[in-house]
Amino acid sequence: MSVNQVWVPVGEFRIATDIDDMPIQLATAVGSCVAVVLYDMEKHIGGLLHVVLPGKRLSIRKNDLNSYYVDTGIPLLIEEMINEGASIININATIAGGAKLFSGGPEKDIGNKNVEAVKTHLEIAGIKVNDLDVRGNFAREIKLDINTGKVSLRKIQKYASKRKFKEMRSLSDVNLKNISKKISAFPPDSQASSALLDVAHNPYVSVDKFQNIILKDIVLAGHIYRMCNSPYYGMPGKISSIHQAIEYLGKRKFSRICIVATMMKHSHASSKKTLQIKDIRIHSLSTAVIARHLAVRYSPEFTDDAGTAGILHCIGKLGFTIATVNHYEFGGDYSQLGSRILGEWNIPDRIVKAVTMHQNPMDNFSGKPDLIDLIHLSCMICNLLGISFDISYNLEISQNVLSRFGISGLEPLLPGIFEELRSVKLL
Repeated sequence: MSVNQVWVPVGEFRIATDIDDMPIQLATAVGSCVAVVLYDMEKHIGGLLHVVLPGKRLSIRKNDLNSYYVDTGIPLLIEEMINEGASIININATIAGGAKLFSGGPEKDIGNKNVEAVKTHLEIAGIKVNDLDVRGNFAREIKLDINTGKVSLRKIQKYASKRKFKEMRSLSDVNLKNISKKISAFPPDSQASSALLDVAHNPYVSVDKFQNIILKDIVLAGHIYRMCNSPYYGMPGKISSIHQAIEYLGKRKFSRICIVATMMKHSHASSKKTLQIKDIRIHSLSTAVIARHLAVRYSPEFTDDAGTAGILHCIGKLGFTIATVNHYEFGGDYSQLGSRILGEWNIPDRIVKAVTMHQNPMDNFSGKPDLIDLIHLSCMICNLLGISFDISYNLEISQNVLSRFGISGLEPLLPGIFEELRSVKLL
C-alpha cells in the first residue's frame, strides 16, 4: 500500500491522524536543528516539529514563526495536538538531531543548545521522552508512521566507505567536456528567462535589475558568465560580476548575450531529476543571497563577487545531476567538479577558488572574511536551515571562519539572514 508522506519544512510542524484510508508518514531531515516527534498511542495522533533555535528573539519581527524556536514551538505543537483530540498524559516523545556544526566548547554548539532546550521544555510539559538520537557530527532523517507510532531514524553520513573510494575512477577530459556541454545546453528557469528577456529589450534598465534577475538561477547565471568570459568577446577570465560585464562589454552586447542565454529549449528530465535540480537552484540562490548580505556587512569589496560565487558554488552538483554522474565515478566531490567546469569556462580565478575551497576554507592573513569565507558560511547556514540539495554533505562550520567574522556562534547573524531570505520568498 502506498504511503502519503508529508514533509515538514524547516521551522514548521505538521499534525496527522490515522482516520484516512491511506497510511500517513510525517518526515523531515535535520542537522543542528532538532526534530521533535510527539505521538498519542491511544488516539493515534502524531506531530512532528522542526525547530531551528532554542529561544525566540526578544525583538519580534514580522513573519516570525513560533515553530522556529524550541520555547514557543513545543507549546504550540502540544496545543494543536490537544485541539485535535490528543491527551497530554498519553503523549510520548522522540527527539533527534542537534548535530555539532563547528569546533569549540558547548557554549558555541547550537545543536547541543537545541537538544537541551527541547528536553527542558518537554519535561516542563510533563511529556516522557521515549527515544532520542542526538548530537554527533552528522545529519539525520526522521519519519513518523501515524498508523503505528513507529519512528524511523536514519543517519546521513558524509563520507563513503574506504572500499568505495578505492573503486572511484578519475574523470577524463572527455567526460568533463561532456558534462560541461550538457550544462551549457540545459534550459534556464522559465520565469527568470522571461523576466530577463523583458529587461534585455529595455535600453533604460539598471545594472542592478539585470543582476537581480540573473542571480536568481544557477543555470541562467552559468550561461551568461560562460559566454561573457569566452575568448569570442576578448575577456576570458576577467568578468566576475554583472557590473563588470556591462562595463567591459557594453549594455547592448551584454543584452544580446542575455537573449541568447534564455533561448535554450526545455528538456524532458525525469521527475526525480527535476526535483533534484529544483533543490540545487534554491540552495544556490539562498547561498548567493546570504553571501551578498554578509559581504555588505563584513567585506563590502566582495559584494558582487559573493553573489556570483554563491550562485555558482554548486555548479558541480548540477553537472553530476544533469549528466547522471555520481561523485564515486568522478573521484571527487561537487566542489572539485565545479572548479574544473568553471575553469573550462574561463571564469575568473577568485570565483573558481571560492567554489573549490568553500567546504574546507584555509587560513587567511587579512584578519577579515574573504570570498571563500563568505561562501563557506553562507552554504553551511543554508544546510543548517535545511535549504540543501543533499544534507549528507559537510555540516561543520569552520571556527576559524567564525573568528574572522568576529563571532563565536550564528545567533548574531540569523535575524538579518532570515529577513533577507524572506524578502525574496525563500523562507
